[in-house]
Amino acid sequence: MPVFVLCPDIVVPAGGLRKLYRLVEVLNKNKVEAYMLHEHPGFRVNWFQSSAPVCALDIPWSTVFRRRLLFSHKCRLTEKSVRIVGSYRGILSASDVLVLPEIYEDEFETVAPGVPRVLFNQGIYNTLQKLQERESIHSPLFDRVFDSSVRGTLCVSSDSQNILQNIYPGLPILRIHNAISTLLFCPASVKENTITYMPSKNIAHSRAVFAILKAKGNLQGFQIQPIQGMSEKATAETLGRSKIFASFGFPEGFSLPPAEALAAGNLVVGYHGNGGREFFRPGFTRAVEYWDIMGMVESIEAYIELWTSDPTRAKVLASQGRAFIQETYSEAQEEADIMDASRRFFSP
Repeated sequence: MPVFVLCPDIVVPAGGLRKLYRLVEVLNKNKVEAYMLHEHPGFRVNWFQSSAPVCALDIPWSTVFRRRLLFSHKCRLTEKSVRIVGSYRGILSASDVLVLPEIYEDEFETVAPGVPRVLFNQGIYNTLQKLQERESIHSPLFDRVFDSSVRGTLCVSSDSQNILQNIYPGLPILRIHNAISTLLFCPASVKENTITYMPSKNIAHSRAVFAILKAKGNLQGFQIQPIQGMSEKATAETLGRSKIFASFGFPEGFSLPPAEALAAGNLVVGYHGNGGREFFRPGFTRAVEYWDIMGMVESIEAYIELWTSDPTRAKVLASQGRAFIQETYSEAQEEADIMDASRRFFSP
């Protein structure tokens, strides 16, 4: 029973794409036949390394709609025969399983009807946004759980799991612990006085925070380093050199960047995005309420002061954060979760 994980053809680095590839890698490692299923033949995400075999839908897409292919052409996928080319060649059938990320929720029932499917929800707040746009609770988003082809839903945080259990009553919801590679994301031998952040997350907030910090003159020699458009390796190296990570992601299904920053030996300040609340622990993180600009400024200043006046204490806290990530989000835990899902959702 081959497993096909549908994935958008997006070239911009996004942690959720990496986790889709990771799902396929772990399944194949454990002798479960699985493939990445892209929209365009020949496409492959290339900002990280992966052993996942890739195939694609054999459909004459219009390149004008490259970024929103399934949304623009969903009628083409309601046909009984959906042909696949690439590492796997054939037609999707009832003996396969199709994994759909939450961005395809509107096509959840229309893509390859009759093929067993599993929803992989890494963006629960995107789902909630769609629910707010529905006129009633009896929308197709709720009613689809009664479709016999729907086997269940995967998610990536306790926050997501709790929400999904409430909006999909009776549907099996399994949580996968996102593995954070502490071999890749590790502290550099020499740390620099750097504050890292991702400008793609609530950019108006980060601009305000750093403008105030610069105006106050309290950076004490710390430099501000944005992380944008980098490969996974370059991101890990940048985080490894920095001492403080400012998290502006909100809301988030899990919030990978601050978790990776902790693994790389940073003290983390900012938004947990709800999904990251489970690892925002006092000491090595300082949680700030959404839009609390001055709270963010003061928390960054507190960590700057700690690194400056008591670097030994700062290193101890950073080590505790790294140890927490290493213990809670290990590759072994992620693999165990995925194989539990395989037994529940991907077996005949």
